[in-house]
Amino acid sequence: MNMLDVNGLKVFHGHVQALRGVTFQAREGEIVAVLGANGAGKSTLLGALSGIYPAKTGEILFKGKPITRQSPGYIVKQGLILVPEHRQIFNALTVRDNLLLGAFHRYLKDKDKLSEDMERVLRIFPALQGKEMQTAGILSGGLQQMLAIGRGLMAKPKLLMLDEPSIGLAPMVVAEIMAALRELREDGTTIILVEQNAAAAFRVADRAIVIERGQVVISGKPSELVNDERVQHAYLGRTRGHAGQVAVAFGY
Repeated sequence: MNMLDVNGLKVFHGHVQALRGVTFQAREGEIVAVLGANGAGKSTLLGALSGIYPAKTGEILFKGKPITRQSPGYIVKQGLILVPEHRQIFNALTVRDNLLLGAFHRYLKDKDKLSEDMERVLRIFPALQGKEMQTAGILSGGLQQMLAIGRGLMAKPKLLMLDEPSIGLAPMVVAEIMAALRELREDGTTIILVEQNAAAAFRVADRAIVIERGQVVISGKPSELVNDERVQHAYLGRTRGHAGQVAVAFGY
């Protein structure tokens, strides 16, 4: 069953067309990586799925239900949650208060469940344990990224979208975050992972799409794309003619 169906999505920023008929699907309980260079349209895609950017044409179905021109608040309540680029946490608030703000739309209805939900976030990101009353702005970049994802999880997502979660982070922290995404997938959460770090994305994704100039130009399983010379050259830092070496390095 598809959790998300995107068909022919076109989005403009003023007179500039950012998405040119994007079509792809995300099945329930899988991680779909979205790769592309700066300016390719990755963040615009997530913004359109979140209701931030209106679609000129095309259709977005979430759990079979059209959400193409719904408000961001409505989309959040359906269970489609965005963790934005650059974390965008509330620096002056505590870790605990940042997490609670992630559940603002369900605070009255599910108030009794919020402590349990917060404990789950702390289990997934044990590095945050004991820091609940610390001011978020003094945390390291890695901890802030974990907090941003945790805030998204407090919204109880059915589909979690992450925009460049590895940017600016040490490899060890990136590995920890990717391990958390695997755990979330095992728990049944569908994930769309926008990344320029193709190596990290390929290690966790079930499928991947590559966007160039607002269009999907390549799609498939990571084990297939890792052998594509265009992907190797543009995203894996490999020169042409090293397909076998790259595949072995990724365990395919």
